[in-house]
Amino acid sequence: MIQKLLRYVYPNQVSAGGIVYRTVPRLQVLLIKNRWRTYWGFPKGHLEKGETPVQAAQREVKEETGVTTRIVQNLGEDTYIYKELFLFPIKKTVYYFFMESLSQENVSPLEIEEARWLEPQAAFDLLTFENSKKLLRNALDSLAHQV
Repeated sequence: MIQKLLRYVYPNQVSAGGIVYRTVPRLQVLLIKNRWRTYWGFPKGHLEKGETPVQAAQREVKEETGVTTRIVQNLGEDTYIYKELFLFPIKKTVYYFFMESLSQENVSPLEIEEARWLEPQAAFDLLTFENSKKLLRNALDSLAHQV
């Protein structure tokens, strides 16, 4: 019932992104600091016309950080409401994917303020939002079960 109501009350945005990891030299995850907002999170962005969430997630990671990836697992979606420029509420759904970095070089922050490869505990400490921490925990748990 609430989901139906939200659909009519708030404009919708759909994005896709990824929790990117590498294992060389050791397990690390990639976090970004947004240029316009001062929070740490994962690379993500809007879907372009005709693009699937998988395509958008890989494109956004590449555009924002220069890192090429492969999808390891679909982590599901996160839906929340936020206010754009403190004016009106927007309902945003983000499709997240767990991605392995295929690039061995350091990141190049292209569309963001900063990007860092961090060991998991440091990433948890730096992440701004609890939902992001939960996504990272789920991703790392799934990686541990694959080994």
